[in-house]
Amino acid sequence: MSFAGKRVFISGGSSGIGKALAAALVEQGAHVCIAARGLGRLDEALAELRERAGAGQILARVAVDVGDREAVEHAAAEALAALGGVDLLINNAGITHPAAFLDTPPEVFEAIMRVNYFGTVHVTRAFLPHMIEAGGGQVAIVSSLAGVIGIYGYTAYSASKFAVAGFAESLRQDLLIHGIGVSVVFPPDTDTPQLAEENRIKPAQTRAIAGNVKVLSAEFVAAATLAGLRKNRHHIIPGFASKFSCFMARRFPALTRWTLDAQLRQFERKRLPAAPG
Repeated sequence: MSFAGKRVFISGGSSGIGKALAAALVEQGAHVCIAARGLGRLDEALAELRERAGAGQILARVAVDVGDREAVEHAAAEALAALGGVDLLINNAGITHPAAFLDTPPEVFEAIMRVNYFGTVHVTRAFLPHMIEAGGGQVAIVSSLAGVIGIYGYTAYSASKFAVAGFAESLRQDLLIHGIGVSVVFPPDTDTPQLAEENRIKPAQTRAIAGNVKVLSAEFVAAATLAGLRKNRHHIIPGFASKFSCFMARRFPALTRWTLDAQLRQFERKRLPAAPG
């Protein structure tokens, strides 16, 4: 499958994985509309995309908070008017706040679920009627390796990413009769502005465990995602290490938990003061 001429909407498209996806799609001849909350970063990203675009390619941007259902409906109407329809919908918007469970305020749980889970639901619901009427298309949902494996510090984030993975599983069959494919992406830590911000507050225990996973570039994750979409794969897992981690978590969950627990206990032992004498 070629992306040339495809009409694509990408939430969370002003930076990180979303921006890398937009750049790769534009280079392959797609018409792209990116969405995010910050208008300034959207305009900067759009200017960069225009430098990559060829004659006749449609590029647009809409500022929207995906957690606001009514705002999403207005943004979808604007995007559909600009693109003339949508063939590929990429749900990529997301936020995180790593912290121990009792150090995570209730409003953080609500905000993360509002953006990561309900934002995905709102955006998908806004565009699907038009895709069904057009007779097909693809929906991609970016989850996370934290949507397969839960570790210390990610009670809020993992819950939201497990939720979107479950949503994608059911949505896949829901849309089967409409000829619309559904893919869910499980990237590991990726070199993005969000990861840099996350690392400022990440608990030491989380660093000790997650630090064993190789950080991928946003461009690598974008390329792996598009390769999976070309083959209409339901699960897209960028990178060999991520594939191995997912395989172990699904086939040998007890062993995976034992390994993660051992890493946490080892870290805690190192933090204990040395015995006197």
